[in-house]
Amino acid sequence: MDKLVSTVSKIPYYQGILLPAYPEFANDVEKKMLDIKNFESRKSDILLCSSMKSGSHWLLEIISMLLSGSCDVTKETVLSSNLEYTGLAAFEDRPDPRIIHSHLPLKFLPEKHLENSYKTVLVLRNPKDRLASYYFAILGKMPGLENLKWSDYFNRNMQEGVPRVYGDWFDYTLEWSTALKTNPKNIFPIFYEDLKKNFAVNVRKLGEFLCVERDDLFYSEIEQKCSFEYMKQNKADDLVAIDPKGQSTLYRKGEIGDWKNIFTVAQNEQFDELLHRKMSDSMIHFQFE
Repeated sequence: MDKLVSTVSKIPYYQGILLPAYPEFANDVEKKMLDIKNFESRKSDILLCSSMKSGSHWLLEIISMLLSGSCDVTKETVLSSNLEYTGLAAFEDRPDPRIIHSHLPLKFLPEKHLENSYKTVLVLRNPKDRLASYYFAILGKMPGLENLKWSDYFNRNMQEGVPRVYGDWFDYTLEWSTALKTNPKNIFPIFYEDLKKNFAVNVRKLGEFLCVERDDLFYSEIEQKCSFEYMKQNKADDLVAIDPKGQSTLYRKGEIGDWKNIFTVAQNEQFDELLHRKMSDSMIHFQFE
C-alpha cells in the first residue's frame, strides 16, 4: 500500500467520500453530515461552494467586502464560515447576511437552502491548476506525505472509483452543471480565471447578483485590496491552525497555467482524454492558460 493510500485510509468516510479530519467529524460523522443537511438556512444566507483549491478564500473576501460596503480586510475566514469545520451552533447568532461555505458535494448541502433557491455562489477553477495547487497544499502537510511524488499523486487521481477527500472532482462539477441548467437564476458561477483576467467586470456582476450597489471608487479599491499580493501580506491565514507544522501554502502563486510547470506531456494528454470523456456533455468549460 502506497503512502497516500495509507494516509487517506485514516480519514473519516461517509457515503463514498472521504472527509477532512476536522474535530467536528471526530465523534459522529453521520450526525454531523445530517446536521449539515438539515441546517437552518435563512433567506439572506449566501452559500459559497467550491472544490478545494479553487479560490474560495478569495471569493469569501470579495463577497464580504461587497456585502459590507467596506474594503477593509475582513476578520472572517473560510474555516470560521465552513460548515464542515465549524460547530453549526456558531452560525445562529451571526448577523444577516451570513456567508456559509462548504466544499461538500451538492447532494450533502443544506436542503432548505437549495429547495428554497436561496443565493448560491459557485467558484470554479480549471482542474489542471486545481490539481497542481492541491498537490502542493498537501505535500508535507499530512503524516506520511512528506516525500509524496507528483507522479504518484497524479496517477492516483487518474484512477476512477478511488475514494478522495470531498469526493471526485468530476462528479462534483457535473452535479453542479446539472443544477445550473435547472436553477440558473439563483446559482452564480464565477471562474477563477475570469477574475484573474477581468476582475472588475466579474465582481460587478457578482455585486448585481447579491443585490448590492457600489460606486466606481469602491470597485477600484476592492480590486487592489483583493489582489493576490495584498491578501498574501494582509489577510490572516487560518489554515495554519490545521497544519501540523503551523505552516500553510494557501498563498503560493495564484497563477493561471502553473500546471504546465509540473504536468508532463504524457500526463497532460492523459488528463485531456479523461476530461473529454467525463465532461463532454457539461455546460461548464474551463480556461487553462
